[in-house]
Amino acid sequence: MAAMKILVIDDEKDILEMVSKALKRNGYEVTTVWNIPDAAKQIRYNKWDLIVSDVMIPYEGGFELVESVKATSDTPVILITGMSEDVLNATVNKADLILHKPFTAKKLVEEVNKLVKKN
Repeated sequence: MAAMKILVIDDEKDILEMVSKALKRNGYEVTTVWNIPDAAKQIRYNKWDLIVSDVMIPYEGGFELVESVKATSDTPVILITGMSEDVLNATVNKADLILHKPFTAKKLVEEVNKLVKKN
């Protein structure tokens, strides 16, 4: 069985590396990008099993990315954020899961595994 393909989008290098390494260690095929234009190209030309994106990224934000992805596919999306619950509740979106910073690699992998099994 082929590894599930996950696109990870974050402009913070440390977070991008931690997420990528944790997912790769658990058998996922991971591609990383740091901005929305690069993410849009990846989404347009590849089929993803899951997308993990920061909420605050250059050019557009994660909320706009979720709207765009969900308008054209049923690909699950996890948003990672340092925003407070109040701000998130005021900006309800179609993300399948919101993961709050700081989070551990273990927590990330647990949530990804749950979401992958669900879909």
